[in-house]
Amino acid sequence: WSQTDDEVEVAVEVPVGTKARDVKVDFKPSGTTIKMGGVEVVEMPAKLYRSVRPDECTWTIDTIEGGCKVIVTLAKVDEQVGHQLDAIAM
Repeated sequence: WSQTDDEVEVAVEVPVGTKARDVKVDFKPSGTTIKMGGVEVVEMPAKLYRSVRPDECTWTIDTIEGGCKVIVTLAKVDEQVGHQLDAIAM
């Protein structure tokens, strides 16, 4: 994962050939869940330091160097330096 003052970005490896229709990302103020084929792959209520704005969060699928990742971008509620994730249990 990485972050800026206003966003947190999380990359999750998924099988090559994964399509957007295979993925469901559920954004909530206190966490995010990523599902593939109805099966939960990642759950991130993982003690976010601050809440996020679900309506401004996004996700994409990125295929680079023969691999495939779901990139989740979380929009922080308070854009201030020092906000961080306490932990992400994956």
